[in-house]
Amino acid sequence: MKLSKELIEVLIEEARKLLEELPEFYQYHDLSHTVRVVNASMEIAEHSAVDDYERDLLKLAAWYHDIGYAISLSNHEMTGAAVLCSILSNYNIEERTILLISDLILSTRINQTPVNELEKILCDADNVHLSYNDYSRFSDSLKKELSLLGNSQPSNEDWNEANIHYFENHQYYTDYARLYFGKGKMRNFEILTKTSSLVNS
Repeated sequence: MKLSKELIEVLIEEARKLLEELPEFYQYHDLSHTVRVVNASMEIAEHSAVDDYERDLLKLAAWYHDIGYAISLSNHEMTGAAVLCSILSNYNIEERTILLISDLILSTRINQTPVNELEKILCDADNVHLSYNDYSRFSDSLKKELSLLGNSQPSNEDWNEANIHYFENHQYYTDYARLYFGKGKMRNFEILTKTSSLVNS
């Protein structure tokens, strides 16, 4: 059985409900983050060689890429992929579609390199916040989330250095993201490095 528009909407609504019920300590990985990733992935897809079928896969993967946080603190991508794959199997969705969506979700793991256009789009969408004018707000939310989850609270200097390290090792993969998100990312990187220089001077 192939994915229908009706089923996609049902699955999106299920994802929304799960994300709305996430514990409050998820200050960054919450519903608004997922909506941001969904919107960015659709924006990039609109300017890429992606057909309707691939766009549907991308939308579902974006909605479920962090759904694992509703179940487990660790390996949330694998958990999210397993959840969606199980649901799709219950609807007798064809195996090829299930595997493609699973690979998409797993491509968002840290230090993972996307291997096709859809994975590149989703990975870029997952990091669109690096380009935002208010990037520091998202960084602060992630720092607070990690603290609420029991991780040791880094100093502002150490957190700034961790952000710099992430920026230095991150790249946008699609032409669209490099063109339209790259400038904002570079601006934020310069702000981070300037802040680091002031602290260390």
